[in-house]
Amino acid sequence: MTENIFMRYFREKNNLSQEAVANALHMSKEQYAELEAGKSILKFETAKHLDAFFKSETCYFYILGLQNQLMATQDELIALLKKQAVGNGELSEEEASNLDAGESSELEKIPGLLLEKVAQNPTQVIQEVFKVRDIDSIRNDTWNWIKAAIANNKSSCEEEDVRLTLMTFYKDLLLLLEALHLINEKGKWENAVGTTGPMDAHPTAQSQDQHRDLVYEQVMNPEQVLKTFYEKYTLKQLRFLFWNWLDAGISNEGVGYDEGIERSFLLLLYEHIYCLVEAAYNLNENATRP
Repeated sequence: MTENIFMRYFREKNNLSQEAVANALHMSKEQYAELEAGKSILKFETAKHLDAFFKSETCYFYILGLQNQLMATQDELIALLKKQAVGNGELSEEEASNLDAGESSELEKIPGLLLEKVAQNPTQVIQEVFKVRDIDSIRNDTWNWIKAAIANNKSSCEEEDVRLTLMTFYKDLLLLLEALHLINEKGKWENAVGTTGPMDAHPTAQSQDQHRDLVYEQVMNPEQVLKTFYEKYTLKQLRFLFWNWLDAGISNEGVGYDEGIERSFLLLLYEHIYCLVEAAYNLNENATRP
């Protein structure tokens, strides 16, 4: 089973701890943590309580609970049918076991998510994102996203202080993304020329178009931009800000995301930008670790 991402989303959006939600559901913190991580089944009785607790009008958790229990019932039914087939002599124990192995091998063919790679290889994640998005398209797409979010008066952004916080975060994020782009371009340049020359000799560092938001000192030392960013924001704060931003942007019916394909593109943009941010966090941690 996979993580119940909506459980984490609603909890973090309401700035609640796992313990607080667990108490509301009359269960232990450990039991709730297992539910959120997808290690135990979300029963629809519990799901209904979650909907009531978060005052959800669309029954997110009730639907998730039904899906969880249907999947569990399906697994039990398959196991029972296999047991009966072995008992009837239709399958041997080895053949039944091979059926399980075949299912596992098919699952193993599913490609890993980009976010799963950020801790092990943040540099590779940054390279992969910048292969499909240049810095100009990132600027344009994030600007459209922030416009949609702050114009949404039926979201968390209806509060002026939330809009101001999001705009400040957006400006800081642009600096981080440009610094990451510089670091990535410098890495490609060093691999090509086989040297670690001074940053001011790097072609990207000499282009005004490439770093419109960075000052000269930041261009010469983009790693310091990462350090400054993560001194200001924790991962928990970043996850909260990104969820609010995504929620406000994708739910705006009048600015940019009316069509399903546009919302799909926004989700992909969210994945890429968030992966860059977590990859940068790991780069910074690796650089500052003794």
